[in-house]
Amino acid sequence: MRVDPALRARVVPVGRNDAEAAYRQLGGGDLPDETTLRTHFDGYEPLADSAPLHLGSGDVPDGFIDKRVYRILFAKELSAERLANLVTLWQLAPVDDLTDPRARVLGTASRHVSDDVFTWDLRRIGASVAWCVDLTAYLRDSSGSGIGPMLRELRTDMRRQGLIPVTVERFS
Repeated sequence: MRVDPALRARVVPVGRNDAEAAYRQLGGGDLPDETTLRTHFDGYEPLADSAPLHLGSGDVPDGFIDKRVYRILFAKELSAERLANLVTLWQLAPVDDLTDPRARVLGTASRHVSDDVFTWDLRRIGASVAWCVDLTAYLRDSSGSGIGPMLRELRTDMRRQGLIPVTVERFS
């Protein structure tokens, strides 16, 4: 999908309700549950477990015991309107000029969840190639229980803007 613009143009992410309605309308009946649907995807290759990549400083700010960095990679292009939706939704503080197609880091946002602090950057990876969200989690305890929900929320927000999640990678 990342290298085939024609395929990307045909793929549209939708929520479960819309998928159920389209499946029913096309004569498929009831859409199977997610576990059953996943059995129909071909070419799935589980990734081997490996230690996270360590990029940049591993410094943990005072008061926190851990810092973790994740990248969520997305295929497809973000229109100016959908980018504006994310700026509003996430209250992104602009970093680079949003209208410049060469701009890479378009905005940054943050949120406190319980005692943890999450910050994220919205990045363009090449013109019309891909997008990513880089999430940094500053944790006050080692459980990291807020990371999964935060990654899911960011992934869902991007999917609602028409992008297709490709992978999540832990950097540190």
